[in-house]
Amino acid sequence: MDIIMASDVKYSYVGEEKITFALTGVTMSVKKGEFVAIIGHNGSGKSTLAKHINALFLPEDGKVVVDGMDTADEKNVWEIRRKAGMVFQNPDNQMVATIVEEDVAFGPENIGVPPKEIRQRVDEALEIVDMSEYKTRAPHMLSGGQKQRVAIAGVLAMKPEIIVFDEPTAMLDPEGRAEVMDTAKMLNEQGKTIVFITHYMEEALEADRVFVMTAGTILASGSPCEIFDDQKVLKEAGLAPPPHIELYHRLKNDGFDVGRCPMSVDELVDNLKISRKPKAVKAASWTKPKISDMSIEVSGLNYTYMPGSPFEAVALSNVGVKIDVGEFIGIIGHTGSGKTTLIGLIAGLLKPTSGQVLVDGKDINEKKYNRKELRRHVGVVFQYPEHQLFEETVYKDIAFGPKKAGIDEQETEKRVRHAMELMEIDYEELKDLSPFELSGGQKRRVAIAGVIALEPEVLILDEPVAGLDPQGRRHLMKLINHLNSEGKTIVMITHSMDDLAENAHRVLVMNEAQIMMDDLPSRVFGRADELQNSGLDVPCVKKIVGRLKKDGYEIDESVITLDELFSTLKYMMDKRKPISKAGERDD
Repeated sequence: MDIIMASDVKYSYVGEEKITFALTGVTMSVKKGEFVAIIGHNGSGKSTLAKHINALFLPEDGKVVVDGMDTADEKNVWEIRRKAGMVFQNPDNQMVATIVEEDVAFGPENIGVPPKEIRQRVDEALEIVDMSEYKTRAPHMLSGGQKQRVAIAGVLAMKPEIIVFDEPTAMLDPEGRAEVMDTAKMLNEQGKTIVFITHYMEEALEADRVFVMTAGTILASGSPCEIFDDQKVLKEAGLAPPPHIELYHRLKNDGFDVGRCPMSVDELVDNLKISRKPKAVKAASWTKPKISDMSIEVSGLNYTYMPGSPFEAVALSNVGVKIDVGEFIGIIGHTGSGKTTLIGLIAGLLKPTSGQVLVDGKDINEKKYNRKELRRHVGVVFQYPEHQLFEETVYKDIAFGPKKAGIDEQETEKRVRHAMELMEIDYEELKDLSPFELSGGQKRRVAIAGVIALEPEVLILDEPVAGLDPQGRRHLMKLINHLNSEGKTIVMITHSMDDLAENAHRVLVMNEAQIMMDDLPSRVFGRADELQNSGLDVPCVKKIVGRLKKDGYEIDESVITLDELFSTLKYMMDKRKPISKAGERDD
């Protein structure tokens, strides 16, 4: 039985300058108890469609029916919202109370549930998401994954039959993502209908069915295997498959028999027909571009939040690290490990409890140090770069920094043009538009362009690709790499291990306020057990290499990028007469 039905649904946003057609004729249905994933590029209409399911938005044309109720009928709205709960991307935006149990109780209170039943519902909901022991905690003291589970509990307390997840894992670390995904699957096993919107393609593999959206409509639907095996659909939708499926496509396109589209790393490895030992992989070399002496060195760094209060928390403990000119440094760590505090201290946004931060050999926390000078040398792009946008037009936003630095109009325009060119933002088409009319990916690029216009030698980025679709993520990483190749030092916090494996020169791993590892990506990700015990993950390529080694293949552990693994497997596999591991012909 269909519990959600949409028929030729159309919807548009009316801005000051133009009308944006978000849904251009969506027709779909979801069966009761199904787990469906919706994927698509930024701006494809996924979130707009989600908001139609629980009547936050009403169709301009067409019809949405939820459990037999038309969303356009006013008398159905509150019952529909009770039946279809929604979990949003940023859990902080859903928190309304100062205590976890009060937050979970908010929804039932608003629909008039009796107090005794509210108590029971809150306890049951927190038990389901395994957050009972945190019920008297303040939400802001929780990790990202814990906050999202509290948000899910708040929805569960409304007793919904459908739960719509709108990119709930976009801003979470690997452990937080796994927590939310496990919760969604558990709820589905208990009979809840799950609609899961995501930009993490590996999460879509967990669904019964996948809908692919582009330009406000459904491009394709099918099982995860059917969708991710269709390279034409993925290309048209501007998406990229998970790395292990991308490797499958590359081998298949090169003429190798690799079986059916693999839903997991284990399935991919099981399908490989390997006959030879691999050649040694030559590690990529990196030549440091010399453009300045703008190195960064921190030593004995300590920082404590709210010292002397009941909420006192040590964020950094005796941290020391040196970042050389032109390096690309990746920083990883679970939520609360101290990553953002470290970059805040390096950028001079925070003052250490004790210790030194030296930029170009000068202590930035000395009274006589010129902070204005620091802003010209070290640029920061925050976790939600769109929150950095505030001006009336794209041009004014990017020009704000140079103007504040006293740079004349002619030089400012030159810098704005150059920054927009670097970030591939069309100057003539977009300079006079409001930055708030842009897509998520465009907003990110405008925010970064505003920092680049100051021409800093060091660019610090806090989760710059979080929330972007696969194509947008790759595109932005390519632009960041280009800046690095021109000599800019890049310091980037990210939860994407695959991005660091492909791009970073060095990786810092933070755990419990200290630097736990500082080494080449291949060596850091070679310590998989330690990383996973710290709530982190390893790149997909390392998982494949690890599984091959477990099966007895002598593959070089320094293999870390998809290109390296593809070349290695091409050599190891025989297109003509595959040989089994035991050395016998498969024919």
